[in-house]
Amino acid sequence: MKRAVLILIIIAALAVPTLSRPYYNGLKVIVTPQQISQGKSFLVQVFALKDMKSISGSIFDKDIIFFKQKDHFRGIIGVPVNAAPGNYKLRLNMKYEDGAERVHDKYVRVGKGKFDKVSYWLKPQKKKLLAPDLINDEWAVIQKELIKETPKKLWKGSFRIPAVGTTSMRYGAWQVINGVARGQHMGWDIAGAEYYRVRAANNGQVVIAEDFKVFGRTVVINHGQGIYSLYFHLSRIDVKEKEVVWKGKIIGMMGSSGVATGTHLHWGLSVHDVRVDPMQWVYGMVAR
Repeated sequence: MKRAVLILIIIAALAVPTLSRPYYNGLKVIVTPQQISQGKSFLVQVFALKDMKSISGSIFDKDIIFFKQKDHFRGIIGVPVNAAPGNYKLRLNMKYEDGAERVHDKYVRVGKGKFDKVSYWLKPQKKKLLAPDLINDEWAVIQKELIKETPKKLWKGSFRIPAVGTTSMRYGAWQVINGVARGQHMGWDIAGAEYYRVRAANNGQVVIAEDFKVFGRTVVINHGQGIYSLYFHLSRIDVKEKEVVWKGKIIGMMGSSGVATGTHLHWGLSVHDVRVDPMQWVYGMVAR
């Protein structure tokens, strides 16, 4: 009889969920995924035993914005591709409804990413477009949108790969153009044909639909809360600025406009103005 009672107690104990991340001093901070590396995104969720009014934060010498959820605050952080591997302090500044304020530091470790090395050749008329002033001027137009923070979350679920085709260059690849090192590749290239459709990776609103000399015909979609997707080198644009799109909607056709060696889509993702690996949002979703 005593053995049966003991078994029942053990079963009952196993049935009760354990709190793997308990509250410490009235606060619980959850970082996912646990393994973070260069160029990736990670999610920070902050729970408190008393009502919080707002949270601000900082890491990588950059301010981080947190958005209110039902029972916690959530922030999505992009790791710069050139962030040195090591431990980084994530500082959280919390304000409570009762007027109290608190600072909490949490350390996150960034591991070294694995990146390809790719060499290719550009024709002279294409190469001359890589003038720093021209690149900076065009990027300034795009970045003007990427720094905007809209509080409403527009995306839903995991992102989709926006086009069929063959991967021609991965995110973070070290580029050698015409024998000269040009830095790392800040997107994911998909090669195909000009009749290949390009679709929105997720729900959002078009904020740029423009033809650039370097980036070619470009579409940028705002997915809310500092998340943007970028589509370069299109042969045709099928959406207009301010247009609301859904995941899978055709936004244009694959092309080779701008500085491109062939027909392909350059697909990028920006998290609070940090260019990150978009494939992580397809296969290793950060925040659904």
